[in-house]
Amino acid sequence: MLVALILILSLTGAGAGFTVGTLLNAASDALPVKATEGVASNAPHEGDHTGKGNAAAVHADSAPSASSDDLPQDLDLNVVPFPPVLTTLAAPPGRWIRLEGSALIMKQTEISKDVLAEKAAEQILTYLRTVNMDQIEGPSGFLGLREDINEMVRVLSDDQVRGILIHGVVVE
Repeated sequence: MLVALILILSLTGAGAGFTVGTLLNAASDALPVKATEGVASNAPHEGDHTGKGNAAAVHADSAPSASSDDLPQDLDLNVVPFPPVLTTLAAPPGRWIRLEGSALIMKQTEISKDVLAEKAAEQILTYLRTVNMDQIEGPSGFLGLREDINEMVRVLSDDQVRGILIHGVVVE
């Protein structure tokens, strides 16, 4: 009797699992997927009549930045990676932070884009030395950190660096 009960419950569980899996798979196939969202493509941008795209140039509406709403829609930016920033936090003692990212730099700048990216990294380093661990904990803390860095870099570069894309943050 016990073996029959276990067999019936096992078959019921397997059937329910198969049915739910099939329904979820069918529902996910019906959802529309936008493949180019947030990705810089080699397709020509608006106003680019050469027929050649530039993978390093990101159109403002495809740049995943916290301040992309503030940018005009016809603004072209270059994505320039900066060296990883590694420093200690202000509190608690002994905590290290490493931040990797890229700077969104205006195409028409008086200063070299690499120099602007290096200056942005220096500004981020200086800012991170003043941050406490409890300020950057959790999702809202990380968003606050990103907004603070974007605003600071934009102001200190006279709007030549329009924002920072954060690729990774490690706190140890």
